[in-house]
Amino acid sequence: MLDGGLSPRQLGELCPVAAPPYEVVVTAVPVPPEAAIEALEEVAADVEELALVCARPEGTVFVLPERTPRWGTELCARLGVPGGGCRALGLDELPSAVRHAATLAARGDGYLHVDDLEASALLRDAFVPDAAHRFAAAALRPLREYEARHGGDLVDSLRAYLEAGSNLETAARRLGVHRNTLRRRLAVAERVSGRPLTDPGHRLQLWLALSLGDLVPPG
Repeated sequence: MLDGGLSPRQLGELCPVAAPPYEVVVTAVPVPPEAAIEALEEVAADVEELALVCARPEGTVFVLPERTPRWGTELCARLGVPGGGCRALGLDELPSAVRHAATLAARGDGYLHVDDLEASALLRDAFVPDAAHRFAAAALRPLREYEARHGGDLVDSLRAYLEAGSNLETAARRLGVHRNTLRRRLAVAERVSGRPLTDPGHRLQLWLALSLGDLVPPG
């Protein structure tokens, strides 16, 4: 499901889990499955609810029933590896939660949970999820409708360009295309969206619409 091969509903049918909310823990490095399960059984020995343990390239993922205090701190301590954590209110939020948790785990500083980082938690609280999704859909609708009719990878090209700080060479290299190809795509994106990319407000709106999933933790 994290790679888009299954829907949350299909995952729930194939692998029953505890009821949400969840504490999603990602270790900084993959750990052997046996060690992961042994550590989990030691930390949650008196809990009968089901958890998920999944080996991933970015680290081992644990999806645990949310408890106070959180289990991630003791779990990572027993495994002897740094980790990151994020809250998820349902299975559909797992991919985003894993991304945020993996980012924190990469810092290599014990166990860090999204809610322990004040700015990140406050940013999440500043958004109404449904309204944020509607904003992103509206901001990107002209580009996605053009892509559906004509192709062109406008959205991915625009994301790469903005994430590269408007450096055409860097963005083209990340996309694996010639800079002239990227330049043409950006010209089409400007025409389709109706505003130039040199407009700071337009750039901010597009960047925010493209980045909400990475900026705002789930939960």
